[in-house]
Order: sequence, then structure tokens, then C-alpha cells
Amino acid sequence: MRLWKGLTMSVFDPESSSNRFNAEFRLTGDAGSPYEFGISFSVDGDYFAVGGMSMGDMVTINREIARVIREAKHARAL
Repeated sequence: MRLWKGLTMSVFDPESSSNRFNAEFRLTGDAGSPYEFGISFSVDGDYFAVGGMSMGDMVTINREIARVIREAKHARAL
């Protein structure tokens, strides 16, 4: 699946774009799950948000992003 449109430029550069992203948390007061996380993106007029995530969900997302960055750096070094 192709996720990009050709030239690679920063999608979230505040100097040349109105695109934004945000990650946030709130305390739930629940002893078993004291945090609730959410992420949102506004890109080219489209808005996407996911809420109600656990810390484990955020860690999983972070690991996947880190994995892709490592692969890109390794591929460039070849």
C-alpha cells in the first residue's frame, strides 16, 4: 500500500503547512487503568482522531514508528 504522493516534504512543517497532530492523555481515576490516551491528525483539511487508548497502545504505535525509522536508516546506509 502506498501512503505518499511523490516528493517527500514535511507534512507537519508549521512554517509551510496548516497540518497538525496532537497526542494527549487524561487521568481516568481508575486504579486499574489510570490513563487514557488519544492522538489526532489534521491533514489537508481532513481530521482523524483515536481516543480511549491504553499506554500499551501508545507504546505499540511508538515501537512501530521507531521500527520504520530504523529500517529507513539501514536502507540508506546500504
